[in-house]
Amino acid sequence: MITITLGAITALFIAYALSKSLIEKIFNLKICSLCAAVMTTWIGMLVMKFIGVAIDNTVLGILMGESIAGIMYRLSGKPKINPFVGLPTILAGTTLAYLIIAGIFEPVSLLIIIPVMIMMLFMGMAGKKPDAKGKALLKKLENCCG
Repeated sequence: MITITLGAITALFIAYALSKSLIEKIFNLKICSLCAAVMTTWIGMLVMKFIGVAIDNTVLGILMGESIAGIMYRLSGKPKINPFVGLPTILAGTTLAYLIIAGIFEPVSLLIIIPVMIMMLFMGMAGKKPDAKGKALLKKLENCCG
């Protein structure tokens, strides 16, 4: 399964890269060829899964995780990760991917995600200038990957 998946990503990447300007012109949408190739691959795998074709859930989960990370970086603004966007994106994306792959719904997971998302939203919208301790914490959170 991994060989087919890697081949699909490679072929789709080349197709998206070659047609990127046309896609952007027609749909007025900037795309990342690699992100589009990965996303198209896991969406194709999901379609196959739902019509009864046996697929590797591990590979599907890895690809969905790559898309979640890509979305987080796009939303939070590279190279720094905005913690008010990064954490809720990762939590919501991971939960959604799990629920899709497992084919179940666990309402208890919302007990973690919703309060964190609300807290991060209010912290991000507070508009107050943080004090020295707050600035130090934000600096640590922003540079969590650096």
